[in-house]
Amino acid sequence: MKRFSHNTTGRMLLIACSLLASACGNKANYSSVPDAPVFIQISLDYYPQLRSAYQYACFTPEDITPPQQANPYVNIRHTGYGGILIYTTLSSLTPEIPEYHAFDMACPYEKDKNIRVYPDSSSIYAVCEQCGSRFDLSSLGMAASESNPSKENLKRHEAIRSGNILTVRERISY
Repeated sequence: MKRFSHNTTGRMLLIACSLLASACGNKANYSSVPDAPVFIQISLDYYPQLRSAYQYACFTPEDITPPQQANPYVNIRHTGYGGILIYTTLSSLTPEIPEYHAFDMACPYEKDKNIRVYPDSSSIYAVCEQCGSRFDLSSLGMAASESNPSKENLKRHEAIRSGNILTVRERISY
């Protein structure tokens, strides 16, 4: 029987852990909402409500900026499958600066780009009026599904702030 050295065993264990971690990452990012291009770039001067925590802005295909109407504060080219919901939460590192999260507004239970979720009056939950699904927007950027028809969280996208500019684009799945 051939014995492995500690070095070989360690490498095999590292490879196995890497494969397991990448498999888990795929499942965590899975969404049944179809992929669609996302590109929104806005100035926080134009959307001052997004400078504080637990605030939001919604963008749907109707908000797409035609090239001939260029605006230095708003550049909306693609709004995902059902629209984009930008939500702010408190930053764990610097509470005075909000963290930005972006989600597709299509309800993952309905899977119809015209059936969208919108924040309720508390601004903490997004709700689908069609099926009643509720999503906790304050759940660490996950938009976690509550006990309702949808078992999936809202589809996430990247939201990156650079100075006064917030850019949202589709999240790359692995």
